[in-house]
Amino acid sequence: FYLGYKIMVQSNARAFSRPRIAAGIKKYNAKVIVSLNSSREEVFDVMADVPGAFRQTVRGVRNLIGEGVEVAAKIIITKHNYDHLGETVRFVKGAGINDVLLVFPTPMGAALKNFPQVVPRYADVLPAVHDALRWGLDHGMEMSVENIPACLLDERYHGCNHEYAVKGSLDGIYVRSPKGLYNCRTERVVEQKLKLRGCKRCRHSPRCEGIYRQYLDNYGPEEFRAVQGGI
Repeated sequence: FYLGYKIMVQSNARAFSRPRIAAGIKKYNAKVIVSLNSSREEVFDVMADVPGAFRQTVRGVRNLIGEGVEVAAKIIITKHNYDHLGETVRFVKGAGINDVLLVFPTPMGAALKNFPQVVPRYADVLPAVHDALRWGLDHGMEMSVENIPACLLDERYHGCNHEYAVKGSLDGIYVRSPKGLYNCRTERVVEQKLKLRGCKRCRHSPRCEGIYRQYLDNYGPEEFRAVQGGI
């Protein structure tokens, strides 16, 4: 902050339900990205595995916005919530948030351990994703999507694709983790994902990171087709 960097904090916002803590972050000019996975209290609490989490998060968001803190919403798309994804985006808009990131699950941690119970098929969620993107854009929201290969995403929403938004190489981008430094290129793109044989013929291949290996192990490659032509 003191060096001029923009601070971005990913949070469930429950701690910010205490006004003193929400007020305390304001001086850092931070952007808080809040996990808002469902507009339905019962679904939200199940996904958070904490009774009462929904109400705490909503209070936290209200306190942050009341303090003038920049807030964005991250919605992880799972088997629990994709059937009301549009409803959740409308709820987020009503809460005063105009910046939304829709994220297909990364198969790590609980999502890897409980893959069949948590991670849906792309084919099942795409209609809801497209509807949510359309509604958000039509209502002036900043919409982004992550972990959905470009070959599956409707052409109208490629501008929302996180992989298209990242400029240049991911080499040298590190995140601190319990195991030390995390290199997005070597661990996510090279080790965790792969491209199918036909991907080299796809016009999106230069920008596409590929498909998570665990997804292919569980659901197979049949959904994916190379898209012809230039970008």
